[in-house]
Amino acid sequence: MSDLSGHPLGRVAPREFEKYLGTLPFLGTLSASHARIEAGQLVELAFSYEVGASGLADSGRFKITYKFYSDWGDPQTEDPRSANYVTATFLPRPSFPGESEPTVQRLRVRFDSKGHERPYQKAIIVDVVDGYLRPGDRIQIKLGDRFAGGPGTRAQTFVEDAFKLRAYVDVTGTSRLAPVPGDVSIAIVPGAPSQLQVITPRLAGRRAPVPAVARVDDAWGNPCPLPGGLARFTLLGAEGAVLDRQE
Repeated sequence: MSDLSGHPLGRVAPREFEKYLGTLPFLGTLSASHARIEAGQLVELAFSYEVGASGLADSGRFKITYKFYSDWGDPQTEDPRSANYVTATFLPRPSFPGESEPTVQRLRVRFDSKGHERPYQKAIIVDVVDGYLRPGDRIQIKLGDRFAGGPGTRAQTFVEDAFKLRAYVDVTGTSRLAPVPGDVSIAIVPGAPSQLQVITPRLAGRRAPVPAVARVDDAWGNPCPLPGGLARFTLLGAEGAVLDRQE
């Protein structure tokens, strides 16, 4: 039971709960299941938002945003067997002695391509419906949820050292959003080599040196590191004879 001594109105929360609140950032924290994804990869990407010391009131809102120029597959909520299906799940923490349980009835998730301010316009939005969340409760968002056999979400097809996602939360249900400190950053890297391109001048003088550039691309046209870091160039004549070979 709660300790009601030493307080003019009686202690209104367990001592352990007060200590616990002191360990939480006020606006919560966001984390992701992946720190590195191949360009164009189909993946189940999970985000976990831990509610901060502020709590999250009835009709509050939480959103994850990313930049408008990304060609990441747009999240959808209509068909769980199709790509880019997104879900939001409530994960309550264990209660302290004498603490009230969270009252949230459900979470409503949706995607809006202009759900926030430029450049972080694309937004996955989660609304708290008919109830509240306590400090330390969690919201899990799965982008490309595979529970019903869907293939996952298609990551953006071009490489980016730090693809950033930024979270915002309306803790009071008044439509006033504040940024959750700390962006999530995911490295989008090239996939496996898929094609080789050799780039040379269209015309060259007889017996003149000809520069040649070889590039290995993945399936989406992103340059890849050369396997082993070594390439061999062979120049063939009209009859197939080897004219030159360089490494």
